[in-house]
Amino acid sequence: MACAVMTCVPQGSYYTTLEYKVNITRAIPLGTSVRAVGTVSHAGRSTGVASGEIRGIDDDRLYATGSTTCLIMQARQD
Repeated sequence: MACAVMTCVPQGSYYTTLEYKVNITRAIPLGTSVRAVGTVSHAGRSTGVASGEIRGIDDDRLYATGSTTCLIMQARQD
């Protein structure tokens, strides 16, 4: 999810996690291929918000969800 926010951070800026939450809905069986998708719902000057899901590739079952809020900071230019 933070990597999704990273794609919206302006060049010369950086970010850090303010808050995150993860909900694990079921165990992932050994050998299961999964797809993780992060989606940015807000990318402003000072914060970014994203959510994510982990789903099985073959069965499309939901294994986990999450959300994050990131602080976006401007790099100092001395």
